[in-house]
Amino acid sequence: MQTPTQYNVTGYNHVGGKGLLFPLSTTSIPDQVVWPYVQQWHLDVQRDLIRHTVATLAYVGAKGTHLTLQHELNELSPVPPSENPFLPGQPITSDICNTQTGVLKPEFTVNGKFFGGPPAINLSVACGNDPDFFRTKFYGLSSIQRVEPVANSNYNALQFSLRKTSGALTLDVAYTYSHSFDDSSDNQDSNFVNSYNVHQNYASSNYDQRHILTVAWTYDVPFRGKRISHTFLGGWQWAGIMTAQSGTPFSVVNGVYGDSAGVADGTTGIGSYADRIGDPHASPDCPPMADGTKGAALFNCAAYTQTQGLTFGNSGRNSLNNPHRTNVDMSVFKVFKPRENIQVQFRAEAFNVFNHTEWNGVNPYVSTNNFLYSTGAHMPRVLQFALRITF
Repeated sequence: MQTPTQYNVTGYNHVGGKGLLFPLSTTSIPDQVVWPYVQQWHLDVQRDLIRHTVATLAYVGAKGTHLTLQHELNELSPVPPSENPFLPGQPITSDICNTQTGVLKPEFTVNGKFFGGPPAINLSVACGNDPDFFRTKFYGLSSIQRVEPVANSNYNALQFSLRKTSGALTLDVAYTYSHSFDDSSDNQDSNFVNSYNVHQNYASSNYDQRHILTVAWTYDVPFRGKRISHTFLGGWQWAGIMTAQSGTPFSVVNGVYGDSAGVADGTTGIGSYADRIGDPHASPDCPPMADGTKGAALFNCAAYTQTQGLTFGNSGRNSLNNPHRTNVDMSVFKVFKPRENIQVQFRAEAFNVFNHTEWNGVNPYVSTNNFLYSTGAHMPRVLQFALRITF
């Protein structure tokens, strides 16, 4: 696959038709096949507790090797810390970008010092200038999306389940305490920054959920009335399912000059992480929402700041988790038989019956409006009724 990224190069208007497309972006794959594989293991213990009730306690593990990830192969080299002109806590600003002189040999002034060379090239790219002049790993090409089997994953879990299968109450309880790590959660995961060290990306998986508790039940409501009272009040069943789960991880990223390191990995990566300077779980210290819409600050905004210039940021991949969620759905239903060949089922159902507010996203871009505020919520309480006739 080849995608044009630069148009109408001067002097080439009539080569292959007007508007030559150059340089080209492409996708690269290994010339030797390395098959991914997964190893799995588990140990469990079961025991009868009371009549028709079984409990299971299990340890479950899995390890993935040679998993596929995608990264920028034609990335510029990062600036070594010893050559970085930016001080700790000092981000890139438009004033600094405006000091640039030269295009093919850029030079800048930072903290009163004039500098050029590789750090100036990276800064020029970070300020938004074309990186293709400076891609030296593979000359003549723009972005190269490299797909290769170099990622690994690791999963460990403690699982508990309880099942009661007879009597008026049928009950299922399942709880999982787990942690999943990986370099890349799927072959198109763009949640990383440094293609020269993809294993630096090893952190909680994008889908990791530390705690998951599910309780499901069906209960035959006991009523021993007679005649009409039994017809209308007896035979009801009450069912429900409750789910409580931890939120999935997300990365806090730079929202102003996204590619703060100036390495031009924007086609496959997220640019740079924000710098962490405090406790994100402390009491929120956030400005009011800029557009006046309703929402909640879910973390401490003052715990993060823009990335130090020409670095990838220190907060790292998947450093925070989305809000946890607790949801309860219930239903009551009964089957009437007015005649032998007719069956009528009535159902009343409630979703999110307690109307819990359940946030479903967080703005992760530091120094943008509504940073670390909720971006949406799951559905509120919903009631529905149904009548089904079978004949």
